[in-house]
Amino acid sequence: MRGRIGSIVAAGALAVVTASCVLPISDLGGATSIAGGVDDTGVIVGLSELAGGTPGIELPTKRLPDGTVIQLDLLPGGTTAAAFRSNSHGVVIGYGNAALSTPSERAIRWDDDGRALDLGSFGGRGWSEARDINDAGLIVGNSSTDDGSVSRAFVFDPPVGHIVELASLPGGGASYVLGLNDDGLAVGYQRGSDGFARPVLWDVPAGTATDLTPRTGPALPTAINDEGTILVQVPNGPNGLLPDEIALLEPGASLQRVGPTSAGCLPIDINDQDVVVGYCYAGGPRAFRWDRASGMVDLAPGHPSFAWGINNAGTIVGSSDYRAVVFVVLPDDENPGGSAVAPGGEGRDAYDSPFDPPEPVPPVDGLGTADSTAAFLFAPPTP
Repeated sequence: MRGRIGSIVAAGALAVVTASCVLPISDLGGATSIAGGVDDTGVIVGLSELAGGTPGIELPTKRLPDGTVIQLDLLPGGTTAAAFRSNSHGVVIGYGNAALSTPSERAIRWDDDGRALDLGSFGGRGWSEARDINDAGLIVGNSSTDDGSVSRAFVFDPPVGHIVELASLPGGGASYVLGLNDDGLAVGYQRGSDGFARPVLWDVPAGTATDLTPRTGPALPTAINDEGTILVQVPNGPNGLLPDEIALLEPGASLQRVGPTSAGCLPIDINDQDVVVGYCYAGGPRAFRWDRASGMVDLAPGHPSFAWGINNAGTIVGSSDYRAVVFVVLPDDENPGGSAVAPGGEGRDAYDSPFDPPEPVPPVDGLGTADSTAAFLFAPPTP
């Protein structure tokens, strides 16, 4: 399966918030796992190696709010798959291999019972992947032609039953979609006849594509929230040779560059409160969280980590030290002088801790109400 490692970032770009910690969550027991996305019902999807299984063979997972982890089905003849996003109706999307598509990956839709449906491709044995899903069940993704050389963005609508290419810009070539919101607006890019990538906003129900270049300049939109705010990665410097910046494009507004300016990061997801998560390279991959109040926050100081998703309650999921985790941030003014304490016990699902906290974690602006099971992880101030 193709990796999704992004931009290089200079060290020192991330601020460290004292009260931040990493909560490992249950997986299939193998050496590595990733939490790829979290929806507004608290379902977390991703991938995991199986305990006692073959190293490097990743299986798709769906973790329910009660902590139960379900191994989703593979495609017929398939050996590996990854779940990337889910909606509030229990439908999960991602990609995996199958007997007829090996070694290429295929876009997959899993129903609420975990059954896998191969969404197909535009070219027989070509690759495809599902990137996002909304609560109406629309799925967007990308597929190649038969030789695997050209990517085309697609939409899958269950009543239609097959993938359909998204609208193209005039003279447009290869296209790639990355995010979708509940209004059916999708973002990504398309290469023009000059070979340069142009940021695109698709109105999927209307069947239109809009070139965002006049508003953004050269840019890569990576996600869009239900308020219509687009998360953008902007190359910095001449010819984009310097590290990238994070920017927001709100409906009817100009592009807002929000940083960092001294280093670049790959923004992955944004919730409806404009809280952004992703990862940077600061002495290695480092998960970050950004909002207007706190700026950039290093979610796992000193540890290789990635933040892949955030929901509207502020739950952030990803991986740290190659295991699926939930990241928790508590502002310093809610825990003055305190420190974050990692839970002990190998294999414990800290996000479903059996311990009763002494008091609930207070609500955090921009994050909603923090999970009360995490309260005991925040140590009192050091004398």
